[in-house]
Amino acid sequence: ALDMACADMANQAPVIAGSYLAEQLKNPARDCGAHHDHFRATHPETNWKVCLDHAEKIGIGTKMYEIREI
Repeated sequence: ALDMACADMANQAPVIAGSYLAEQLKNPARDCGAHHDHFRATHPETNWKVCLDHAEKIGIGTKMYEIREI
């Protein structure tokens, strides 16, 4: 769950102007939903979610989480 929460928070972070990510998001060929997936926008050939899916499938953990502010 920690890995999923970190990835979700990274994807919710604002895009820094002039960054590689910002440049990639301007490219219509990179769209395919990548605007909500900063990892895929910068590395489209990589499916980072497959590791989390596999770990959940074999019982190592879950992608479900709840953020609690303290």
